[in-house]
Amino acid sequence: MIEISVSSENRQKIDDAIGKLGGGRYIIQSLKEAVNATAREARELLGETAEETYDFSGDLSKGPDVKNATAGDLTAHLKSSGPKYGIETFSVSYGDDLRARVLKHSGMKPVSKHGNKAFAVQFRSGHRAVAVRTGKARLPIEAIMALALPQMYGSQRVYGEKADEIGEILNRHIAEQLDKVL
Repeated sequence: MIEISVSSENRQKIDDAIGKLGGGRYIIQSLKEAVNATAREARELLGETAEETYDFSGDLSKGPDVKNATAGDLTAHLKSSGPKYGIETFSVSYGDDLRARVLKHSGMKPVSKHGNKAFAVQFRSGHRAVAVRTGKARLPIEAIMALALPQMYGSQRVYGEKADEIGEILNRHIAEQLDKVL
């Protein structure tokens, strides 16, 4: 979960300014709007960055869900949930030597696990997967899993790259909202 909030240090400076000016309710409301606007922009930014980074067949551009800040709690939460996706939802090259790619700007790599090469399988239910044998026997087999949405959005390649930019967006929105009030 990613949190966007006004730091306690900045909150104290703002509270001191409110005490001098009076009418703190409007400023708290403005801060809430600034944090929520930042969360919406961060959601789009993380979605676009994840879409550019991962070779995922689903839609990553939507971004994580946003739980808005309130006047009592000036913290917005960006939260995504979900299970791990099978490697087949990323870019896969089927053939004698099954290869897959999770990151868009990387090469196709051979897929193996437990020292066994991976293969494509279709289960009775119709579900297709990339699997590997867990031992020397023909069965059992294990589907190869890749990443879940929270791992993609919260990764160093996505959130880590944009954390400073999100902080700048928050400062810009706070300045805009305080200019409106003051």
